[in-house]
Amino acid sequence: MCRCNVNVRSPPRFRLPAKYQDVLNYDKGEPIVIKIPYTGSPLPNVSLTKDGVDLSKDKNVS
Repeated sequence: MCRCNVNVRSPPRFRLPAKYQDVLNYDKGEPIVIKIPYTGSPLPNVSLTKDGVDLSKDKNVS
């Protein structure tokens, strides 16, 4: 009997929710949360940056 392990890899994919596909307007100082689902194999490491600076989920961004 022969055995083998097969790892199927796929590129990262992002599914942008419909509510983010149009222009959104928020009032200054209004907190917002943006959730964008992603998949891939192996699971990708995702980070958010602004002007080349890495942002943590705990930071306020303006």
